[in-house]
Amino acid sequence: MTQSWELTDLYLAELATVDPEAAAVLGKPAEITLPDISPDGLAARHQVDVRALAAIGTPTDPLGIALKERLGAQTALYNYGFTTTLLAPLATPIHQLRQVFDDLPQDS
Repeated sequence: MTQSWELTDLYLAELATVDPEAAAVLGKPAEITLPDISPDGLAARHQVDVRALAAIGTPTDPLGIALKERLGAQTALYNYGFTTTLLAPLATPIHQLRQVFDDLPQDS
């Protein structure tokens, strides 16, 4: 069985291919700057979550348990349509776009 740290690293590396914020966490230049909040972009991220959730199995360590809980919650939210129709006042896909500009260097 693959260790939770290895699965987490693999998940983050795959997520970085569809999520510029994950790429930034890894210190990699993202091929895309803005998050893709189109239906196809949200579906691509969901597929990364689904594959990681399937790979984690039944963890016994705290990291694995936390990762499974988060991925399970994200997958459920997507499956019920919440992620694609998010209307929360401060946590919408539009706020993800705005965050890109907030995260830009401010010294130049």
